[in-house]
Amino acid sequence: MNYCKNCNKETKNPKFCSKSCSAKFTNKTHPKRKPEGSCEKCGVSITTSRKFCSKCTTKNKISKQTISEVLYGGNGHRSNRYSYIRWHAKKSVKNREKKCEHCGYNKHVEICHIKPIKEFPINSLLEEVNSPDNLILLCPNCHWEFDHGL
Repeated sequence: MNYCKNCNKETKNPKFCSKSCSAKFTNKTHPKRKPEGSCEKCGVSITTSRKFCSKCTTKNKISKQTISEVLYGGNGHRSNRYSYIRWHAKKSVKNREKKCEHCGYNKHVEICHIKPIKEFPINSLLEEVNSPDNLILLCPNCHWEFDHGL
């Protein structure tokens, strides 16, 4: 007869008496979560596999990148390059009321750049391209009209 490695009960299985004993033993020896540390910038508690918390990473890393770093820096497939800029724009307007700033429609809005991304110099920072003054929330109809000069 064998003995369970976790609870020392007799078992026919060579190592454990049940799946739960196996899981408990494995979780003790190989925990999924890393020990906690703190953010190097603000001191918030985080896992030690990272240096900065998500807030500091977003503020420092994304906003300080230039358009050229995003487009040509190897951030995925070329069809997804502008999606990173749009993702940053969503983060910039997340506290705004979700309604069209032109007609007041509130069922679905899209983020529109007043000055298009392609008109910025290639060395412009994302925080400049996606500044609150350059972003406007519009419904799909108003967005299309705005993009077509109507």
